[in-house]
Amino acid sequence: MPLTGVDPNDPTPSIRREIILGAGESLGAGGERYVLIYGNKTSAGSETATTIGDPIQSDQDCKDRFGARSEIYQQYRTYTMVDQNATIYAIAVAEPGGGSAGTVQFTFATAATDTTTVDVKWGGFTASFAVASGDSPETQATNLVSTINNAEQGTWPFTAAVNGGDAKIVDVTCANTGDRGNLVLNRLRVTYRKSVGSTCTKGSVTNGSGTDDFTNAFAAAVTAGTFYYQISPKHATGAVTATDNGIGEHITNITTQALPINGRSQLVCFGLVGTNSQAIAVATSSAANSSRAFFWWQENNDWTPGMLAAHCTAVMRQQQILHPSANLTGYANGDSTPFFVPPPNDKNDVPTTTEIRNALNNGICPISFTTLGAPFIVRQVTSKSLVPGTTTNDYRVREGHIPSAIDFAWEQIQAKYAAQRQPFLAADPPQGQKPLPKTTYPSSVRGLVASVIDDLTSAAPVGGTYLGPILDPSTVTQQKNSIVARKITGGISVQVDLVAVEHNNKAEFTLRDVSAAQ
Repeated sequence: MPLTGVDPNDPTPSIRREIILGAGESLGAGGERYVLIYGNKTSAGSETATTIGDPIQSDQDCKDRFGARSEIYQQYRTYTMVDQNATIYAIAVAEPGGGSAGTVQFTFATAATDTTTVDVKWGGFTASFAVASGDSPETQATNLVSTINNAEQGTWPFTAAVNGGDAKIVDVTCANTGDRGNLVLNRLRVTYRKSVGSTCTKGSVTNGSGTDDFTNAFAAAVTAGTFYYQISPKHATGAVTATDNGIGEHITNITTQALPINGRSQLVCFGLVGTNSQAIAVATSSAANSSRAFFWWQENNDWTPGMLAAHCTAVMRQQQILHPSANLTGYANGDSTPFFVPPPNDKNDVPTTTEIRNALNNGICPISFTTLGAPFIVRQVTSKSLVPGTTTNDYRVREGHIPSAIDFAWEQIQAKYAAQRQPFLAADPPQGQKPLPKTTYPSSVRGLVASVIDDLTSAAPVGGTYLGPILDPSTVTQQKNSIVARKITGGISVQVDLVAVEHNNKAEFTLRDVSAAQ
């Protein structure tokens, strides 16, 4: 049973695994799991680009190292709204050399005829300034500049200034250069609470230019270690590729690192804010069709894609640390389940029933809202919806907990094998012959794997650490019968078919009236 990419004659000692998600015919946390955020820093941050330093210690530490207006800080902030216990690293992706920052103008017209308040909204946050009767357009423009620059303690990812040629115009410029400026500035809105004669008109957003270098950042992350949950600010509205310096390349990197020769079990999360059809075009492209990738989608959300991805990844990690097979279906804000994705400005951007079904069938995790605007996760799925290289649907790894559950099972097997491995090796002794001391046999490893299956299908796995099974208790026999362990030159080869516990996502009741005639 050779492992993919591993030379069976390699003399290097090792304990390797190959996790093949969705393999064969369907039968129906160990480590802390570090987080890695990708994004841009600003010049105010002390961190060196394309390097991974110490974990982020606090909100202020993130500001100091990456800049209060940086893309990384925006993601860190929405992540920690949910999960404050994670070990979070960040890598500052180098901004494009010679690139420009996105810009937009707001133009005020006529003096105010009454008092009111102007609300400035961005990213689910609101800052305001008062307007007095008679305030000129120039006065209001100055007040808007001050409000933007001081909003949320000066952390919005752009700055404002009065236009040098016309004091009625406010110029807003992204804090980072590059081609994600429109994703930031499209979310900025200025509104009057009531009509006072004056107006504020938003101009067209001029997107930034240049593309930052994620390829070098991926390489740096590989060198630095294993980061189970990776968060990207990249966005797309069409098919991605394995060499696109973004979504497709990131997923390819994750897939490559999961191979036995590398042995890194990792997941990557993205936010999508385009239309339903655009999101589907991204997720179903060959480079994105992966059991280790997640696309969180909410059309025209007030958060940037990176902020949306970070918040939902925090939910994933928090819940999967509590239980590796956590079910996120219907996850909503509660006393122990924080969830704060802002509702879209246009209610028409709340996904329809048809859009939700299309999203789930094409590897997308939709975010929806109640009639009162409360957000919830419809269902968590991986982006694997197709047989690779085809248009044939394959939903065996659709449920989002499967990678986490199988990775966790490997962690348990690996830990037990490392603890029990003996210095010597032999084929199974004849029946009735006593095993030799300090010797590992295939049968002992087979028994070890079986014990892990028994544990992870029990009511309280890992000594009661978790409540409820992690692997499917209804297929215990099939899983244990699938174990094949044999001696190979210099080691043991093991294969086993594992089944993650099934989520309860549906309930269908038929109510039949059998009342007597009256």
